[in-house]
Amino acid sequence: MVAGDVAEDAHPRPEPRPEDEQPEEGEDEAALEEGRGLHGLDIAASESKIGPMAPRNSIFLAFLLLAAGGSAFAGTPQSQTPTPAKTPAKAPLHAAERRESLAEVNLAASEEFLAANGKRPGVFTTYKGLQYEVLKAGKGKSPGPNDLVTVRFTWALTDGKKLPVLDSGTPVTVPTENLMEGFAAAVKLMSVGAKWRIWLPPALGFGEAGRGALVGPNTVLVVDCELFGIRPIGSPIPGQPKKTPTPPAKPPG
Repeated sequence: MVAGDVAEDAHPRPEPRPEDEQPEEGEDEAALEEGRGLHGLDIAASESKIGPMAPRNSIFLAFLLLAAGGSAFAGTPQSQTPTPAKTPAKAPLHAAERRESLAEVNLAASEEFLAANGKRPGVFTTYKGLQYEVLKAGKGKSPGPNDLVTVRFTWALTDGKKLPVLDSGTPVTVPTENLMEGFAAAVKLMSVGAKWRIWLPPALGFGEAGRGALVGPNTVLVVDCELFGIRPIGSPIPGQPKKTPTPPAKPPG
């Protein structure tokens, strides 16, 4: 036995297949070219990495293509696994339903806030859950329902968000009863020169209706108010001279 024979024995060749299983001439090459064109599967490249794939016949090639998600035959549509039916999504809530849900959440949050805020030192709770804190004490009498009050006020939410569109800016003179119910109730307790911080529960503010996108339903309102003056409705404005009535003109003739 020569050296070449020993080398060949060390790596025995696979036994030839029976004659009826032998691929026809050109069958392997045609199948290989067919596989390269389907779904990017390059069998020749795979062989260079993992060694020869034997036997390479049409059945084996079809198996590889199917395993890779391809089609066993060129031009045959790829079979797809039926997609399981998805659970139908919940129908979106209508605007009214969302508003109602938000009102319930806000009411619970408002009640919780007022309960905790009422326990703070210096905070007083009165008429229908109205709360106030005296930032600056005033002197003198308090306004009544038939008085005009000169006030300056700013509005905010409990999270500190300002509501400048509701602010007075400069002091304004208005009838006490023209103020929001809860706001009017607080002003009637103030004395001239006082400055208070007032918390209006939802029932004394904008209630469940809210104020559009500005104030949500069942929201606590925070008002900082200063009272500068009080005078009866119909009385002359302080500092202005009294008007002298003009006598009627004499009739001609």
